[in-house]
Amino acid sequence: MKNEINEIRRLLNLYYEGETTQEEETQLIVFFEMSKNIPEDLDAEKAIFLNLQKVSESILPSNDFEDRLLKVLENRQSHKMSSVWGRFHRWKKISVAACLSLMVFGVVTFLIFDKNNNPYEITDERLAYDKTKEALLLVSTKLTKVDVELNKMNYTLNKLKNSDKK
Repeated sequence: MKNEINEIRRLLNLYYEGETTQEEETQLIVFFEMSKNIPEDLDAEKAIFLNLQKVSESILPSNDFEDRLLKVLENRQSHKMSSVWGRFHRWKKISVAACLSLMVFGVVTFLIFDKNNNPYEITDERLAYDKTKEALLLVSTKLTKVDVELNKMNYTLNKLKNSDKK
């Protein structure tokens, strides 16, 4: 029994390394199905191999599965254009083309007819320079006033802090 367990452990190591043959895997399955006295450290492997055996039996399709599948695919392909699904695809293509045409028409119309002059747009460079200079001077004077007020407030706060320290 010990030699057999050692052989099973060797096969398990080969199995986990992916180096077993089909016969060795069958030997592992047969061992786990037939043996009653399995060491506790091999209980997990027993569950794995018994489940693999069940799964491998249930997954295999019948021998004529491929032929049946090909027949279904051929029938579906031949009836596709005459079915509602084929007409839907035709209408989908037409609606996409119509949407794209409307989008192109809208963009072209917007670009051609949107030549209205902006009433706030300044086309004279000298006038634009003067207006910019005027706006910057206004901002500068407002910032100067704010700076003066902040300096006054800072002075007052410093006076209050100094009077609190005394």
